[in-house]
Amino acid sequence: EARPWFGPRAKRVLLLSATPFEDDYAAIQRQLDVLGFGQARLSDGIGGDPIRVDRLLRTDLSEADKRRVVSRLMVRRVAAIKIAETRHTKNMYRREWRQGGYESHDEPMDIRDVKQRLVVGLMQKKVAEVLQNERFNNSFQIGMLSSFESFLESVGRKEQRRRLQDHKPLEEETAPSNFDGNQSDDDRERKGIDTDAVTAVVNSFRNRFGRTLPHPKLDTTADAFASAFDTGEKTLVFVRRVRTVEELAAKLDTHFDRWLRTRMDSALPEHAARIETLFTEYKDKRAKRPDERFEDTASDEEEPDYEERSEERSATDQDDDEGSSETFFSWFFRGDGPPGVLSGAAFQKNRLSSQSSVYSLFFEDDYVAWLLDRPGDVLGELARVVGMDSQNLHGALKDRAFRHFSHLTQRAKGYPRKPVFVAYQQAALELIDLAGGPLGEQARTVLLQRFPDPRSGSTPAPSGFPEANEAIGITSFITELVKHRELRDKLWPEDTRQDFRERFRRREQRRELLSAMARLGGAYIDLYLLAIRSVGSFDLHQEAEAKDPIGNLAREFVELLARQMSGTSFNAFYELSQAAQWFDLLLGVNFPDVASSSLGELARRYGDVLQRQVPVGRMSGGVNKRLVSQFRMPGFPLVLCSTDVLQEGEDLHTFCRRVVHYGITWTPSAMEQRTGRIDRIGGLVQRKLDGAREHPDHSELLQVYYPHLQDTVEVLQVRRVLYRLNRFLELMHQTKGD
Repeated sequence: EARPWFGPRAKRVLLLSATPFEDDYAAIQRQLDVLGFGQARLSDGIGGDPIRVDRLLRTDLSEADKRRVVSRLMVRRVAAIKIAETRHTKNMYRREWRQGGYESHDEPMDIRDVKQRLVVGLMQKKVAEVLQNERFNNSFQIGMLSSFESFLESVGRKEQRRRLQDHKPLEEETAPSNFDGNQSDDDRERKGIDTDAVTAVVNSFRNRFGRTLPHPKLDTTADAFASAFDTGEKTLVFVRRVRTVEELAAKLDTHFDRWLRTRMDSALPEHAARIETLFTEYKDKRAKRPDERFEDTASDEEEPDYEERSEERSATDQDDDEGSSETFFSWFFRGDGPPGVLSGAAFQKNRLSSQSSVYSLFFEDDYVAWLLDRPGDVLGELARVVGMDSQNLHGALKDRAFRHFSHLTQRAKGYPRKPVFVAYQQAALELIDLAGGPLGEQARTVLLQRFPDPRSGSTPAPSGFPEANEAIGITSFITELVKHRELRDKLWPEDTRQDFRERFRRREQRRELLSAMARLGGAYIDLYLLAIRSVGSFDLHQEAEAKDPIGNLAREFVELLARQMSGTSFNAFYELSQAAQWFDLLLGVNFPDVASSSLGELARRYGDVLQRQVPVGRMSGGVNKRLVSQFRMPGFPLVLCSTDVLQEGEDLHTFCRRVVHYGITWTPSAMEQRTGRIDRIGGLVQRKLDGAREHPDHSELLQVYYPHLQDTVEVLQVRRVLYRLNRFLELMHQTKGD
């Protein structure tokens, strides 16, 4: 009565528990007591006498009697259920390789190289000698052999060697573990009981032959996963050793470099000699890298000089990203790259992101042309709509645009293209707004949502200020994309909502994501290679000879995407179309705040997640949230190598259905990336079943599964919101009661 808001919230409650009790059945009663059912009377459903649940607290009650009490309220999980007369188990999605099977399922791996056979035999001998030690008595804890995964030097041993070289003491209790997440109390087991023996062989081989020791399983694994670069099929690889993350990723990086080299040679055959020089320079740079050192997740070093520095850069610019020598992509498309070369990073920073570059409007849309239904003569149609002749229109636009321009930049001289474009778009939209009518209301909405600048009016423009035709009626990738209806539906589908404001916001949210992905991920490779072909040279200061370089590049990019539409390999169209198809799912798992964010913040919001992409991701020690978000996207990284830090707590199945355990796990339950399997059903399986609608023989499967999948994807997000709302109301009530 003192708290009328407190009371039952549901007629029936189903409790799910992974471990309902540890040692005593009384734990079950205490859990029920927390929920107000500590003295509940349990019936057996067939008319038997009820039994009070608090009988579980009695110490004189036998275990058999307690089990009878528990049987009236607890249902153990079932191993299988029947759906459409077919038996299904929870592990049907898992494929096991108990006999091997990287190349052929359940076929043992064939070690063809004589050197690999000798190395494996030597390692088996060394491990056997270790196990014969009286301390281990020919036994060991499963998964605690370093040589099971790789022959790379352990983290602890490497740290110890570095400390000794620097004449610094290394405390044993603070030495890094060889196995991430290892709970062993034994220091030697924590580092791997065979680590010393393996390290001695590895160092001897390196000193004698000048290269790392071959590992048949690791090499074959990298070969098997390399297909991801051709197909775009994401792979999540769990390993036990921290160092295996780096070694496996490094081998995959080598595969990716070959894939990228082939891609560049195919796109630019006339520049084959220059590409050879670039890769030679990259290999020299990579060879000078400190031994086994890989890219950090963040860098605070001073950024390098580039061809030009604009006053303001695009919100998705990678000024904080110096890349690395990990892969050719990281070095050439993200990092410093070679001096004097128009690398992928230089083209990104100096052309696409520069406010003054001719390419600065490449991913912009002409809002005025869009509102006017994209006429051939945009300025002529604008003059008709606002009721002005051409001369007066140009004068009014110029003065209004200059007023906005003067607030957009503080430059003392010069008129960068991007601010000029924004200023003229605002000026034209204001004139349409003043003209009134339904079109005026739409223009006002675009102004408020895309250009929330209260400063209007006119300021006499100087004679050198650009004319309106440089900012209205422009050609960009977006304006060319809308001319190709089928491609546009795949990459930037139109929204069908009735409310214009919501429809405009959705199209901008999609456009900004399309732009960010095309600039910062795998799709950028195709765009860059087209740009180099258009420019005709890798030289830094080379300019395209065409009169309309941005128009030519936009049309060529659209044509390339249209050709790629008929293929199935990993390319720009694959990445961008997948993101467009699953746009709402991506917002839900990676950008939950985008729906309520201002449009001006979208480029920065997308850029924060999509910057610093790598084709092969690494994870150990802790969780890199940016890398996790990128793995939930359809592009890079295509392979993610991780220790058990990602075993739980993150949904990684949005675009990944290939989960492989390279090493031996702690427990059988660790043989799957558990959290996120529901979202996996709602993402991957639903995507597969969507395509199955066209096949009549799959109709029975669709009838059984599809309604549930729809509920999973859409209702799950609503449930999350309701849960948070209920939690908030509970806290409010508690505060009020106190």
